[in-house]
Amino acid sequence: MSRHWPFLWIVLLGMAGVFALACGSSSFTGAIPQHQIVSLSVTPAVADARDYPDGEVSFVATGTYESPPITVSPLQANWVVVDPLGGHPMDVSISNNGVTHCGAGALGTFMVGAWVLLFPGPPKAICNVVTVFGNPCGDSALGIAQLTCP
Repeated sequence: MSRHWPFLWIVLLGMAGVFALACGSSSFTGAIPQHQIVSLSVTPAVADARDYPDGEVSFVATGTYESPPITVSPLQANWVVVDPLGGHPMDVSISNNGVTHCGAGALGTFMVGAWVLLFPGPPKAICNVVTVFGNPCGDSALGIAQLTCP
């Protein structure tokens, strides 16, 4: 075992260097640094499905971070559509990529939400409440847009 010890140190130091470079940090503090999201926005902010081909609106989430990269767009997010009362409409759908579709029974204005967790891993339950969009408040960044279905 003692003659393999220097090889093990070289491998461990190499792995630490790879982690430090992959995270964009020039110093290693014992924890892998994470980019912290500051805000999330959704575009278009207001959309009328009648103005889009086939009535399908493609929403895009953009995340703003505290350190480079400053903005990421499109940002992979959790997408949800809710009605004005906070319920989940049966006639309006949204894909994992933010594309909405107004079904035959959809009429009125709906809120489109995109959210991501602020911290990697399970929610830290800062306020122990989940919003109508399904995101844990205090633990997530949320962007909201408006969709009108004919």
